[in-house]
Amino acid sequence: MIVTHYCRRPVARLVGAIIAGGLLLFSGCGKSNEGEQKRTVAQLIDQLKSPDPRQREEAAEELRIRRSGAREAIPHLIELLADDDQKVRERAAEALGGIGEDALPEVLKALKDKHPRRRAMAALALGNIGPKDPPRQIAAFLQALDDEEPEVRIYAARGVEIFGPRDALPRIMEVIERDSNRYVRCHLLQAIGNMGEAARPALPLVERLLKDPDQEVQHAALRAFLQLKGIADAPPEKLPQNPTPQEGTKSTGPSQKGAPRKEP
Repeated sequence: MIVTHYCRRPVARLVGAIIAGGLLLFSGCGKSNEGEQKRTVAQLIDQLKSPDPRQREEAAEELRIRRSGAREAIPHLIELLADDDQKVRERAAEALGGIGEDALPEVLKALKDKHPRRRAMAALALGNIGPKDPPRQIAAFLQALDDEEPEVRIYAARGVEIFGPRDALPRIMEVIERDSNRYVRCHLLQAIGNMGEAARPALPLVERLLKDPDQEVQHAALRAFLQLKGIADAPPEKLPQNPTPQEGTKSTGPSQKGAPRKEP
């Protein structure tokens, strides 16, 4: 009993010292990591210039996670919007979207770039940024619907679907009527459906497209039709299902990240 009693004190002191030392070490690590993070952003910017596309993609993804802390990388990410590698372009657009409002001026400028790839990815990034300045963003999307490059129009139509500008309904209907790209039309039909009662003037157009030769346009029109009729909450078996590509055909629809595939 005597041995046990006297052994407790040094053990308690030792445990207390270990805990105190651990807290000091943890506090010091926090300060070190903060400085390391700042250095890492600069290193990631250098990595964006790597000849290896996987390295560029990885750096862009990490910058996306840093969000507003990666503001200094904006010009470099804008440059990557025209990269030869599609995955790198998409990651750069996602990183700009993650940075948010600070990237908006440069993204809007890139939407008018002479390089079609940069314009397309700028339209994607503009949607990824979210509603930071809706009037300017919507105006940019609507203007981009006239772009000669199909990929630009697809991402612009996606932006219109995201923002759902009700005042632009006549413009949306006009583009659906004249544009031959199925994905432009599908995104815009979804935008109409999302508007609900406000888009009732588009109902005749939507009904006509229920018989469109393109199966995917039919599908989008049917979903919009159900939404306009107020029965979008119908049982799943009564809602249109995604069309299944015929065996032996190659899908040309948007990828999971929202990027349109190349037409065969």
